[in-house]
Amino acid sequence: MLNKLEEMGLVGRIYIATEGINAQVSCPKEKLEELRKYCDEELNLKGTDFNFSTYHVKAFRKLNVKIRKQIVADRLESGSYDLSKQPVYLTPEEWHEVLSNSKESPILIDMRNQYERQVQECIISPDVDTFRDSIKAMNEICEGKQNEKIYMYCTGTKV
Repeated sequence: MLNKLEEMGLVGRIYIATEGINAQVSCPKEKLEELRKYCDEELNLKGTDFNFSTYHVKAFRKLNVKIRKQIVADRLESGSYDLSKQPVYLTPEEWHEVLSNSKESPILIDMRNQYERQVQECIISPDVDTFRDSIKAMNEICEGKQNEKIYMYCTGTKV
């Protein structure tokens, strides 16, 4: 995989773990279709979302591929969570509809870290520096509120 991606001119970092793949890479524009085809056919990643942005300088010097125990260093013990229990994802329109028509005020939790919140602060914002810290804060905020509607968001702020 590393050789093939380097042949396409990719630079960046790719983390692979049992829960999935996380990659931040730069790819020459003329190689994007080749990359997508390689991901779909050779890596069995058909249907994977690609987020594109334009850059004018290289963000990375080389390509690193690492196998990790976990993609996100959240310090959760393996087996302490059930990946089959997935949240309901809402489109922006659905989010607006749900919040506009709620009879009771739902609990809103801003899951961004401090760096990401510098752009805009909203509702309940746990005072955390890392994603790892946000899990503990989220559990504390939600304790005793299992019967209430709780909505969380993380905008994936680009600065």
